[in-house]
This record gives sequence, structure tokens and C-alpha cells, in this order.
Amino acid sequence: MAPYAEYFFWVDINKKLLLSKKTHNESQLKIVNMPDTLSAIAWIDEQHLLLCKSIGLYKYHINSNTRHLILNIENTQLNRRSNDGRADPWGGFWFSTMDVNAKKGDGKIYRYYKRQLKAVVSGMSIPNGLCFDKARLRAYYCLSFTSCIYVLDLDEQTGEPCSEPRVFYQFNNTDVVPMDA
Repeated sequence: MAPYAEYFFWVDINKKLLLSKKTHNESQLKIVNMPDTLSAIAWIDEQHLLLCKSIGLYKYHINSNTRHLILNIENTQLNRRSNDGRADPWGGFWFSTMDVNAKKGDGKIYRYYKRQLKAVVSGMSIPNGLCFDKARLRAYYCLSFTSCIYVLDLDEQTGEPCSEPRVFYQFNNTDVVPMDA
């Protein structure tokens, strides 16, 4: 079994927690308090996670609970936080940011790939629900306030966006708020 399959990790954004549990036994829940908001995680290797926190991306050592800053994100914007994130099939990591009060137009989606950070989409409120379809070369994301799912075309070799976002699905029922699933 791959070491990645031995552990299940998740976050509690509001409580600033990283939680984990071994998948194949009755071990206790491990809870690590974080000094700032933690919104998304991804595997780097069997000993490290990539943490997407309110002001930066960090390399986190699972056993020692130590973290090292990889790069700052919007660290001069004290009213911002990361919101959602997911690794893509090409080895990139996408994440969104938002105003802590969900101010319209302050959210962005970024892609971190080969040690480069690039803003992919901007001018949103609460971007989330990032996911990928490698076979169709697509990335999807949701905007909660618009009840809409958007799609981007991706480059076959790198996974880099190669189109402008377009509406994939617009919910007609305004009570439906697409969220991170």
C-alpha cells in the first residue's frame, strides 16, 4: 500500500485545525492547531504536505509538525484568506483566495506549478469547488454568490489554462449555492 493511503487528512478552516487519522485502524484522531487559517492541503511526498494558509504556501513535515514557508500569497492584504485548493493531475496546486467578509470582486484563483505562482482568474467573491477532468483537459470551479459553475480548458502537456473561463452550468434555482464538495 502506498504511504499516502495510510492517512486521511482534512482541515477545519474556522478553528484553524489540521486533522488526521490512519485509515486502517482505530487510532486516535490527531489534531494540530495552526497559528492562522488553513484552507487546503496536498501531498508533496510521503513525509510532507503542502499547506495552503491565509498568507502563504508551506511545506509541512507530518511527523515533526514543522512548517517552512514556500511563498507568500497576498500577505499585504490583511483582509484576505485562502479558501479552497486542490492538486491537479499535472503536479500543480490550485487554490482560491477571498476577502474575509466576502467582499465582491476580491477573490482570485491561483496555480502553483514548478515553483511559479500565477493568478488564473480574478474579480470573484467566493471561488471554490476546484476540480479537474484530465481526459477532457478541463478545470472547474464554483462561484457561490452567482450559483454558477465555470470551466477552463487546459494544456495537455502542462495543465496550464489555455482559455478564458466560461459558464459550464448555471443553476436556475437561486436557492442552490454550489460549494466545495
